[in-house]
Amino acid sequence: MIETQCSNCKKIILKYKNEIRITNFCNISCKGLYQKGKTLEQLIGEEKSLLCKKKLSIVTSGKDNPNYKHGIHCNDSFCECGNIKDYRANKCNSCYIRKGTIGIHPSKETRKKIGIGSKEKFLKKEYREKLPEIVKKMLLTKANNGFAVNFKNKNEFDIYWKLSNWKYNVIPFLNKKDLNRIKEVGFFKPKVNNKGLVRDHFVSRKEGFINGIFPIILRHPCNCKILTMSKNSGKQYLKEDIENKIEILFDDITNFNKDWIEQKECLEKISIYKNGKRWKKPNNLLDYLTEKIRR
Repeated sequence: MIETQCSNCKKIILKYKNEIRITNFCNISCKGLYQKGKTLEQLIGEEKSLLCKKKLSIVTSGKDNPNYKHGIHCNDSFCECGNIKDYRANKCNSCYIRKGTIGIHPSKETRKKIGIGSKEKFLKKEYREKLPEIVKKMLLTKANNGFAVNFKNKNEFDIYWKLSNWKYNVIPFLNKKDLNRIKEVGFFKPKVNNKGLVRDHFVSRKEGFINGIFPIILRHPCNCKILTMSKNSGKQYLKEDIENKIEILFDDITNFNKDWIEQKECLEKISIYKNGKRWKKPNNLLDYLTEKIRR
């Protein structure tokens, strides 16, 4: 074996005679760092780069060549970096920078400006009233283009699952014991706080769906309980009386004294539920969005 030097980190490496090249590397990472941002001429020289380009053009000549379109062969088949490009493009795919938000990282100042502008826009009543219609148009265009499922074809349980999730922040409305536990232990974060706490529905979304409870009742702060991740993952094995749980939840909501934004609507839905009516899938997308989006 012969001693050579790494072209990137300048370390002495051992290689066989047939493995030695103009540029030698100790590993793949060194090779990548050395070749990054360099053209083919800079890496192997002008003469060898021309030979490589000729060999590539011979291998990919005729119909196999991506630049051979409609019987016309384009001479400018190579990009500045040395890669093969399409005859209609100015650059190859690796050198092409997409126009738009993809790949652009705005600064902190621009992020703050965008956040302040969007907040001011969202706080306007006129915009918030029109928001369901705006989202409806967006979802319809996505569904027509095949990027989203049409509302008519959506599963009822999936709709119920999203509607029964907490729409507003329920943590400030919890009791003192739960708030003290959150301050002491904190919330669950994988690989950071494995012993942390999580939010959970007292009456689960599956139980609510089976019994036809309105989603607005399930997203009430009285239905939120705080427990550890291990208990939350093991609760599915516990057998509890569902009717008793629903009665406890209804009593807690009726006796709730704090200023909850959906308190009046929850009480109305409880009285409707007791009269025998049950939740049904919304008739159209606009009714679904008006319930889902914040006011």
